[in-house]
Amino acid sequence: MDLDINSFLVVGLISISVFFLLYVLLSKTIGLESSSESRDPEKVIKGKKNNTIPSEALKRRKALRDAMDKIELSHKEKVGNTKSLSSLISYSGIPFSKQHFYIFSFVMGLVFGIISLALFSSFFVSLCVCLSSSLVFPRVLLQYLIKKRIAKFLNEFPNALDIIVRSVRSGLPVSDAISIIVGQSSDPVRSEFRRVVEAQHLGLSVSESVARMIRYMPLQEVSFFSTVISVQAQSGGNLSEALSNLSGILRERKKMKGKVQALAMEAKASAWIIGSLPFCVSLLVHFTSPGYIDILFLDPRGHIILGIAAFLMVLGAVVMRAMINFDV
Repeated sequence: MDLDINSFLVVGLISISVFFLLYVLLSKTIGLESSSESRDPEKVIKGKKNNTIPSEALKRRKALRDAMDKIELSHKEKVGNTKSLSSLISYSGIPFSKQHFYIFSFVMGLVFGIISLALFSSFFVSLCVCLSSSLVFPRVLLQYLIKKRIAKFLNEFPNALDIIVRSVRSGLPVSDAISIIVGQSSDPVRSEFRRVVEAQHLGLSVSESVARMIRYMPLQEVSFFSTVISVQAQSGGNLSEALSNLSGILRERKKMKGKVQALAMEAKASAWIIGSLPFCVSLLVHFTSPGYIDILFLDPRGHIILGIAAFLMVLGAVVMRAMINFDV
């Protein structure tokens, strides 16, 4: 009898939970549809007798919105899969192919495997080190190179936008301004804008050439820049003012990022102290009590314990990095 009552209670609670979940989802969907209908300017104006907004302005606004949607869709198609190995290699800027990366990974795994075999004399530990170093270390190095290159690009990109703004205000076309950037800027901004110039030499327009930058530098800043150029080419507008505003926004984001990094230095210092404690304690025990900790390196069970400890250390480092890593 108690079992039947418990079963009915469980079924009832599940039914109530599913009902409330469906109610929340459906209410959100209905609310979004009603709010989108209420925000649609054409439907609002049709329901009113006195039109307060001219129809020509509505048509122009709708055309601009459709153009923005098409541009965003084309940008997403051009970016493609940003997680693929070929994309990551192109983002890092190193002159490698996928085959070269695989060869480098194999060599790194082989070298670290031989070193671990010489140190621990254990085939299992050597195999684990070989696999982890060949799969993890090259990817970590690639991500580090990508992050370093992106930081350099973002540091120089506002200056490149200022060059375009000054050139456009002085009467030069955008293509000549991009050529000036190639001659005056440093890498990686120079290499990315050189691709734009080369694409123009192949017959592409300025907007199409700039849109190709997202394939090699998939950043929001580059997407904004490409969108501004594309909208100006299709609908017109004050290009110098738009790029000047974008340059100011990028500089403000850079200042905000510096403030956030300064505030996060205390957390980073704490993370370094916590991460270095196991090594400091191990060295202290080794020098104060010689031979006490040697069993971890000589006994196979100690190798397993060291492997588990290394895994937990890496996991803790990843968690602490995620806690102190702020996006601006």
